[in-house]
Amino acid sequence: MRCFMKKYIAVLMSLLMLIIPLSSVDAYKYRAEDSHVIMSSSDVEAENDRIIYDLISDNRIDLLNPSSGKIKVSVSIEAEETMEKIGFSSLELQQSSGVNWVTQSTVTNQFEFNTDSFDYEKTFSNLSSGYHYRVKITLYARRAPGEVQTMTITSDSIICH
Repeated sequence: MRCFMKKYIAVLMSLLMLIIPLSSVDAYKYRAEDSHVIMSSSDVEAENDRIIYDLISDNRIDLLNPSSGKIKVSVSIEAEETMEKIGFSSLELQQSSGVNWVTQSTVTNQFEFNTDSFDYEKTFSNLSSGYHYRVKITLYARRAPGEVQTMTITSDSIICH
């Protein structure tokens, strides 16, 4: 009976050792998704580019409701040094349907060149009062050919009055 128990415990320990590394990878992946920061090699501009994770040093997305039916979006991106290209490839203004988020308007390919910062503002009009809105944006920074960072961020929501 003791021999059987030892084999059972050995098998159980082996299985646990296999499960623990997989669960820690999943936990890390979840934390990254939970923070709304997703980096993907599919966002890279050219096939030869490699993702660099530290080009964008700071970013800020602000949503304001300046008047009825309007939301003003302000984007600010900063890098530690001069970037060949910095800005965003996609900005989506999304409205909550109560169940999911529906894109109401999209702005694409807004960039500055040979600078260490990027600022952008846009006021969206004719929006429905009483609904929650948010922005989903894909930031982009390219230091040189082959050195790119992309980062998709989802802002907090705001109620349009």
